[in-house]
Amino acid sequence: MPLKELDESFNGNVLSFPNKADIREARDVEKINIFNLYTMGHRVHGLKEMSKDHPLDAYFALVQAKSSLAAALEQSELQLKFCLHEAQELEKEINVLIGNKFTDKDGKVYIPEQYALEDWEVYSLKNALERFETNFSAELREAATYFVHKTGIYDTADLVDAAEKHVPEICRFVMSETAKNDFHDAGRCLAFN
Repeated sequence: MPLKELDESFNGNVLSFPNKADIREARDVEKINIFNLYTMGHRVHGLKEMSKDHPLDAYFALVQAKSSLAAALEQSELQLKFCLHEAQELEKEINVLIGNKFTDKDGKVYIPEQYALEDWEVYSLKNALERFETNFSAELREAATYFVHKTGIYDTADLVDAAEKHVPEICRFVMSETAKNDFHDAGRCLAFN
């Protein structure tokens, strides 16, 4: 039936029901701080160059790697799957070294004057590190990472600083300053809500 005939014959209300096949589960988009991944990778990889002769340098390398690795494991949006076991094993190796070399009998941090990592300790740490890096790089290659292009003014910086630019130029020309300011303030509200 053509649209004109349908319009002329219709005299009631229309209630449409969604097709269940068209309903998709809505999911929030989460921002991942890529710099945190870079920092973690840099600090963890730095364990390969960890000093066997300088206890303070070694201690800080271990602690920084441990904290970055723990933060990556806790990042809910990262959802490590393939390398989770290797990350936990690396964290365990780091904890063993910190416990054996840099903790006194009372559980307090202790930086010894005479310090040496045994070859088996270095091998164990580097082996765990190698397994983690291999699996982590494979996981990142398969990670769904997207760049979302800016659409209109729907960019936080634009909403905060220039929401009125969404109004076409010809309309802005005839808008009062009060209306432009109201539009600007509304954009800030949207950005910070």
